[in-house]
Amino acid sequence: QAAQLASENARIRTALDCVSTSVMIADEDNSILYCNTAQLQLLSQLENGLRKEVPNFTVNQIVGTSMHVFQRAASQNGHSANEHSGLGSQMLLAGRTIVSIINPVLDSSGVQRGSVVEWIDRTAEVAVENEINALVEAALSGDYSLRLPLEGKQGFMLKLAEGMNQLIASNQAVMTDIARMLKALAQGDLTQEITA
Repeated sequence: QAAQLASENARIRTALDCVSTSVMIADEDNSILYCNTAQLQLLSQLENGLRKEVPNFTVNQIVGTSMHVFQRAASQNGHSANEHSGLGSQMLLAGRTIVSIINPVLDSSGVQRGSVVEWIDRTAEVAVENEINALVEAALSGDYSLRLPLEGKQGFMLKLAEGMNQLIASNQAVMTDIARMLKALAQGDLTQEITA
């Protein structure tokens, strides 16, 4: 029985190390018991920034550390770790926007024995959201000159930026044509045509 349980635990740990989602497991006291490979890679990217917020933070000593260290780091950035994003709580850590989804780990009698935590790095998405907001605000103000940068974007984000840029360019052409037409009409010139 014990050997079977150990084998099953090893298989689960190996499986968690293969997934691309960043996962941590903590006990009922919020002490980190395990981080999968994706989580360790993300923490390694954040390590230098986290050291500025949490002195002596070291990724290779994360097991045994309290999960509250991340909430303290987020609150030092002026962001609450309880700022909900719809998926979970969102926090700013080392300049990155991280969504933390915490689910309880219950034993067979329903008693919480710990937590499993997923981290999603939304930094790129948030940057695009801010770019789109600026683009829309400019267009609503009549400024059609702004475009979303395409550099560094890929997949859906690239398609979205290209589509928004085309939409703004199309609206710019229409509005320019209408403005030209209205100006001509105001001057009594009825020979102008709308082409856009």
